[in-house]
Amino acid sequence: MANRERKVETVVKATCASCGEVELAPDDLRLRVCSTPEASVYHFTCPRCSTIVVKPASDGRIVTLLTSVGVPTTHWDLPAELDETHNGPPLTVDDLIDLHFALERPDWAELLGASAR
Repeated sequence: MANRERKVETVVKATCASCGEVELAPDDLRLRVCSTPEASVYHFTCPRCSTIVVKPASDGRIVTLLTSVGVPTTHWDLPAELDETHNGPPLTVDDLIDLHFALERPDWAELLGASAR
């Protein structure tokens, strides 16, 4: 009798806030590992309710486990702009509305360039 190799499929158990525990194949998940570990996440679409579920992966054990079973992984860095010093008051809702209307004008680039001076 020939010795047949049996393929064992990996199952990852995760939790959906609406459906509870669900079972997924590694290709059903995506892992985004950030150089700042606190910003690392994994996400999947719940197979029961189709909700996109995003969970933290800041714990190195989660990253190790998900990569070891073949979850597709992307590495990324936080934008450098987060470390910049910002001067001036924060934007208000009125500022955003004014910007919206300014961007509808054909001369928006000149208009906004003039206000920065």
